[in-house]
Amino acid sequence: GNRPNDTINGAAVVYMAHWYDDFANGNSRQIFSDDPCGACCNTATGGCGLKKSGECTGSEEHYQGDNTTCDANPCCPAGDNPEFDPDSVTIEETQRSWDWTLPCMGGGTRLEDLRLTVDATCDGAHWCAVLSGVTGLYSMDFRLLPGQTEVTGPLGNTTSENFCQQATELKYGPYCNGHWSMLAATVAHEHVHLSHFLPKLGSYSAGIMEQLVEEICVAQSPGKTKQDALAEMVPRILYRKVHDLDAVRLLLQWDVENDHQPGGPCDQAEHQVYDPMIEEICTYAKNNCWDSCPACPAIQLGACCQMNTGNCALKRECECDGLNEVYNGDGTLCVPNPCAPPPPLSP
Repeated sequence: GNRPNDTINGAAVVYMAHWYDDFANGNSRQIFSDDPCGACCNTATGGCGLKKSGECTGSEEHYQGDNTTCDANPCCPAGDNPEFDPDSVTIEETQRSWDWTLPCMGGGTRLEDLRLTVDATCDGAHWCAVLSGVTGLYSMDFRLLPGQTEVTGPLGNTTSENFCQQATELKYGPYCNGHWSMLAATVAHEHVHLSHFLPKLGSYSAGIMEQLVEEICVAQSPGKTKQDALAEMVPRILYRKVHDLDAVRLLLQWDVENDHQPGGPCDQAEHQVYDPMIEEICTYAKNNCWDSCPACPAIQLGACCQMNTGNCALKRECECDGLNEVYNGDGTLCVPNPCAPPPPLSP
């Protein structure tokens, strides 16, 4: 009759030996099968058993190859591979030496590098990379262009001689060859670009980057630890990171182009800084009877009543400041005369 199967571990080949009765000679002898066997890993438990390749076919089994053994367990238990969370992506400022080669470049924001946190999980036969964290390293810098001066307003460097030039350059510029600007507006401009970095990087990380990183696997072998596997995968991960960095930069470039549209996000951010200063300058100019300026609201005249005579004259508000004068408001008229008649003289 048939005896239990035995396993013979040869130096070069592992065979499953089956016992058969040799009826011709009346003796039992071994007849070796033609197919070698090998280590069959249970991916759920990390256990190892010797089987033929055709027998290692369970849903949680993985065949390590003909003639492999279980002497030093080549199997690793399967680990979890949770879906990457885009909300875990962070950005962090880093230093960069900016080369201001473009004469009209007042600021810049650039994604400099990606810092990836990578773990490894085993499917019983392979160690595969698992993307668990992404940090975008960016640099930002800004400056006043050569020849520009910071506008500090009526209590600073704004005068009756320069106020119109200041207001004009803030409203319609700044100009590359201009003289006035405000650094805070450039900072606000660059922060518009920066606002795109986190959502774009999160979306790309949870999509393409996760897929490409987690395609990187190495075979399990006897004695190989997770750290060994990660060290083996690092060069390929770094190669992928270079590709990912360029790809994310390209995605961000599209946003930058939209940000720079006339009246777009960057213009709006800059004018949140410029417009209050323009209003302050123009209001001060109006109250102090400075000359008219196209960048400021048009000069308004109004009825100025002379209380001691009842006469009316059209004047600017700043001009209707005599002892017996009262300004009726911008746009008011002297016809019909809005001024009260003078009080009667005492007898």
